[in-house]
Amino acid sequence: MVRTWWSAVVVVTLGCGNASTGHDTDAAAGDAESDSGPHGTSDGSSGAMDPVAAGCGNGRVEGDEECDLGFANRNDGACTSACTLARCGDGWVAADEGCDPGPEATETSECTAQCTIRSDVAVAVTFDGPAHGHDTAVAIAARPGGGAVAVVDFVGRTQDHVLVAIDAAGEESWRVALASESLSALTRTQIEVDPRTGTTFVAFERTAGWDKLVDLTAVDADGATSWSHSWMPTRDPTTAQTGLGGLALVGGLPVLALTTGQYPWTAQTRILSVSLEGAVTEDGPLDTELHRFVPAPDGAFYGVGPPTGLVRISDGQVQWEVDAGSVNDPDIAVLDDGTVALLTAGNSTEVDHTVQVFDVEGSSRLTVDVPLLAAAIAPRPTGGFVVTGELEALPGQLSTNTRVGLLAYDAEGTLVSTQSFDGPAAGADLGLDVNVAAASEIWVAGAVSVGFQGTDAWLGRFGEGAP
Repeated sequence: MVRTWWSAVVVVTLGCGNASTGHDTDAAAGDAESDSGPHGTSDGSSGAMDPVAAGCGNGRVEGDEECDLGFANRNDGACTSACTLARCGDGWVAADEGCDPGPEATETSECTAQCTIRSDVAVAVTFDGPAHGHDTAVAIAARPGGGAVAVVDFVGRTQDHVLVAIDAAGEESWRVALASESLSALTRTQIEVDPRTGTTFVAFERTAGWDKLVDLTAVDADGATSWSHSWMPTRDPTTAQTGLGGLALVGGLPVLALTTGQYPWTAQTRILSVSLEGAVTEDGPLDTELHRFVPAPDGAFYGVGPPTGLVRISDGQVQWEVDAGSVNDPDIAVLDDGTVALLTAGNSTEVDHTVQVFDVEGSSRLTVDVPLLAAAIAPRPTGGFVVTGELEALPGQLSTNTRVGLLAYDAEGTLVSTQSFDGPAAGADLGLDVNVAAASEIWVAGAVSVGFQGTDAWLGRFGEGAP
């Protein structure tokens, strides 16, 4: 084309010259046309466009290709980058598939051979706060007669913390406001429900400015607040902060652990017993810091918190303590055989969390690496324990598309079941608390992604197929 353009210029120039010299211009024009071809090409060809190279991606179905959409070929689309039609079992998640395990699908995998996510969630409920922010359900407990009660944290311009009750079908029964402050954030929450009366006791740790406070509230089965207590920090520099060390029910009455002290070496834990009328009596203090504690069948307590790891408390004294390693974000559960299971943060990128089981003497029984970002643990009715948290994405999905996970282990530490719930958007879904009422009623609280808007608080009940 460049050569033709120069030829045209030459023709025009010669034409101008011929007007002054009288030379014939027709031959020169013909020579130029002959040189450049009838369509202006320099090689004497017909001038048609070069044929498209054969192969997948050229937009033409050729050879053994099943489809070819050209640049629109994509592994999660109708036509894959290998020019095959999307189908269940190819290892890529298409628009009409929940997952795709590839050719290795089995009837026991999370992703079925029909490319649907296996889940026994019988009830799933979401709550969207008024500001449509990052809303989460941070604690949950089963109610007698069915249903559950949970603490939901609505995060927006302000943070509203509410106690919500739902029935067995997931319908909301009532809600009670717990706290609403522009500078308040729930940092640790526990719920206990009296199985005889249905009274809910909720303890939560919150911040207000530079101070950390602990509230304990009793709400009856109909959603009416019976009483509420709040513990403020003192101005003594050795006890200037107040933290929630745990909540447990003993004989239907709440027992609260309050941790004070700015530094680990000055930390103490006060054990408070509260009557049904809200009267408080105090035992202790203990020279240790607790983050969780649960009652043992023999009347003692197990507690966990830095820097001591796991402790056994009997008659108001620390009976023994063991170094359980890292105890970041710990949780604890007494299992049906009297042993205690401690959930702690892991120390590698491959295994995120660990469950350690100890007997009543503090001897280690077993250690289990849990393959998810675990947040909470509860005893399994048939022996062993269940763990909830954030489970990695299924095969073929984006790595950021994590799921609410529920893993069940038997008494020997063998994984016997994996279940999950995948929210409506391709984002991070996670479980934050778990409570087991029966083998067919395992309640999980957490959050599911709803896209760029944030997260919705989520409550789920795993049904008959639950571990």
